[in-house]
Amino acid sequence: MNTHTLYLTSGSASDTITWPTIEMFDLTELSLDLSQVYSDTFPNYLAINWGDDSGLEEPDVTIYRNYKTTSIFPEIKHGASPIFFNKLYKHIFYPSSTALKKTMTMRVNVGYLNGNTSRFTIPVNVRTEGYYETIEDLDLLNVSLLNEGDNNSIFTFLTKKDNFVIQNHDDTDIEYTVQGSLNLSSYEDTSLQSINETQSLLSAVTDPVGAAAKFKFIESVAAASATWTTTFWGYSNRDIINFSGASYKATGFSDSNNLTLISPRHAIGVSHFGDDPKADDIAYFYDHTTGNSVSATISAAADIGNDLRVVSFSRDISTATTSTGAAGSIKLYSLPRFENEVTSHKYPVITQGGNFTFSNDHHAGVGTPQIINKTHQGRDGSGIISTTVSKTMEVDLGPPGMPDYRLTNVSLSLSSFNLSLSSLDSGDSGGPIFIPYGNELLLLGIWRTVNSTGGGARNLGNIDLQSDISAGMETVGNTWGYKLSTVRLS
Repeated sequence: MNTHTLYLTSGSASDTITWPTIEMFDLTELSLDLSQVYSDTFPNYLAINWGDDSGLEEPDVTIYRNYKTTSIFPEIKHGASPIFFNKLYKHIFYPSSTALKKTMTMRVNVGYLNGNTSRFTIPVNVRTEGYYETIEDLDLLNVSLLNEGDNNSIFTFLTKKDNFVIQNHDDTDIEYTVQGSLNLSSYEDTSLQSINETQSLLSAVTDPVGAAAKFKFIESVAAASATWTTTFWGYSNRDIINFSGASYKATGFSDSNNLTLISPRHAIGVSHFGDDPKADDIAYFYDHTTGNSVSATISAAADIGNDLRVVSFSRDISTATTSTGAAGSIKLYSLPRFENEVTSHKYPVITQGGNFTFSNDHHAGVGTPQIINKTHQGRDGSGIISTTVSKTMEVDLGPPGMPDYRLTNVSLSLSSFNLSLSSLDSGDSGGPIFIPYGNELLLLGIWRTVNSTGGGARNLGNIDLQSDISAGMETVGNTWGYKLSTVRLS
């Protein structure tokens, strides 16, 4: 069964809010979180209509909070709130038995002592899981044509999801031969490998809930040097969790507008900071071992659309010396490559940010992306069926204000690790998002927006965006012939 968590927020006792449509796949348990709903005026009524004819749910309004059995942490973090707003309300949505999509409208009403009511309307689509979602794509393993015994044809396929072997033939009397031990592989293995590698990276981490020092990976950031913090949860595995290829200080543009290296002379960032960064601005990267800076003067910059900006540097950062004149060690990142749609919560990710919880973006935690390369099919104005692939993705970090998000929805093997940044805030945009894979970090995206459970980013694993990035590298200058490095994951 799939799971989905919906976090509702409001700013007054009389808000009327229509939420974006929630897309769910097949049988799904929805968890409703009301912890961020307005409660300065005491709410004395709660009603939930799930939209599927299951009846109106009217939870008891509990006023008394027993601190011997109930945590006070949410009140310390965000102020007093009703106890019935600090529990999850769960409901199971079933797909249609007669249609591919079931459309409903969920409603939540909150009444207040002053007589006002806040109303939430949430459109819900539940898509029935089909054969494609069950097996995803197929690789052709073997073909047997015109067998001399019975003149039949056999086609043997390997599913990309779960590595099932499927055989198709044209004779119901045919006997299958037992497949021997095969060295099978599919792109489904990439998420399993990423999960296993992430589990290994996190296995020695002490649970750091509320400890800013555990999340902070760099400090004392200056033009000459910075310090990689030894208390950071990833420090013992920093040869893999290597952040030296992202800038954390700048001259001429905002320090928080991180640039992340995608070649020895090219980096990528967001473009919503205006005409920043630009030519002659300076970005500072920090040596992986010593923390001494490697300065990089920007030669040219270009917006490539989709709120992305590519820059080129006046020198090769991979061979540049540090502020002390010594040889530097700076990471260059490859990008994942996704050629198919990837369902929600398939990969763990390591994300930078921290302004929401720690008032600084020099922190890192874990999260998980929702659908990657989300595919839509529809008809255009001429009635022609077309397929579009979304270049945007959302990344879940966990319940706002509570750094306790565990990656149970990715894999039970990751359910014990508590390393959430909780949410994002102003100043976190530009921070990189990485997939651990192949004992390195692949640059999946860059923070652009904030939402109730994390934030949004462009999916740098999208092949169309990668073409745009490559074109941008040529626009800002690429006489050295550098190519974007990618690793196919689906």
